[in-house]
Amino acid sequence: MDVGEKTNNLAETAVTGNAMHTRRDHADYLLSRGAHYVVDSAAQRVRSTR
Repeated sequence: MDVGEKTNNLAETAVTGNAMHTRRDHADYLLSRGAHYVVDSAAQRVRSTR
């Protein structure tokens, strides 16, 4: 089995990612292949203007 065949079969796979992967196109790609995903989104910090 080549790498292309392996990566296309994501059914029932849990994929994790960091804030860099909180993109709609990433989610759409994973969902279209039957995968589940969990991402950790970074909180936005408000800078003080003092």
